[in-house]
Amino acid sequence: MFQKIKIQNHEYNCYYETFGDSKNQPLVLLHGWGVDSNIFKNIIEPLEYYIITLDFIGFGKSDTPLNPFTVDDYVTQVHELLNNLKIKNCILLGHSFGGRVAIKYNYYYNIDKLILVDSAGIRKKNKKTRNKIIKYKLQKLIYSIFNKKKYQELVNNSGSRDYKNLTPIMKQTMNKVLKEDLKKYCLKRRTPTVILWGINDRETPLEDGYTFHKLFNISRMVIFYKSGHFPHLDESPKFIRVLNEVKND
Repeated sequence: MFQKIKIQNHEYNCYYETFGDSKNQPLVLLHGWGVDSNIFKNIIEPLEYYIITLDFIGFGKSDTPLNPFTVDDYVTQVHELLNNLKIKNCILLGHSFGGRVAIKYNYYYNIDKLILVDSAGIRKKNKKTRNKIIKYKLQKLIYSIFNKKKYQELVNNSGSRDYKNLTPIMKQTMNKVLKEDLKKYCLKRRTPTVILWGINDRETPLEDGYTFHKLFNISRMVIFYKSGHFPHLDESPKFIRVLNEVKND
């Protein structure tokens, strides 16, 4: 199903699906970067909720953004969709990039509970990373003036494979998203928060989960000992059991 959503003065088609009895507690599932709402398909049927999934703008079946998006733009997408569907008192679950959106949504709006799954949002810069960025920017500046060919080679070879495959607008969107450190949006929030984390996660390491656990006033942490970045795929029976328990906490 599609719903028209207005963001940055443009209307976008937002693809969403609903599952289960609408009389049950609403659970909104927010996917990560580079995937879409299908990532949750294997866990939906056993969950004891009224479930809403959506494809973020730029992903899946939703429209592509006309201009670069920020995390706040994605928060607007979720909020407008839930308003249009008349969804209130929901539990919001965000995986990875979806966790970024969930954290800021919880900062701006009231929800019943927040569930973060291997969430992004902790920005760290060590000395090695800083030096690498400085070197890249310096080379880019010099080549842009004196050697256009090397400049183009440097730009083309920079970034991960996923980054290189993005459209220019989605590259700018990714840059805007990654620059934002969300720690301040967790402080003093009293929303009951459950943090689910794969112990072998290499994209958002376990230490990030512990950081979130300390930042939120009311939180508990569940570690998945056989999982990496996708505990809902790696240990789906345990993941489903924990989510159903959250409803009764």
